[in-house]
Amino acid sequence: MPVIYGDEFRFDEYMRTITSRLELALCWTVFAPLVRSLRQRRMARSASYVYDCQRIDVLLSSIIADHEDLLS
Repeated sequence: MPVIYGDEFRFDEYMRTITSRLELALCWTVFAPLVRSLRQRRMARSASYVYDCQRIDVLLSSIIADHEDLLS
């Protein structure tokens, strides 16, 4: 079923829904190892991004705390 908000059709959300349903269906076939590896890669990429954002946040916070007088 297409995702429609008001008069607007959201193709990207519709494709994500189809892709996730297709992944769920393929989990029960001989393609399960392929789906598993794709999901593990996606999770690793997402975890890496979140970890990098947290490290950058800590670094920027320490820079702001150390050089507060220069930033005002």
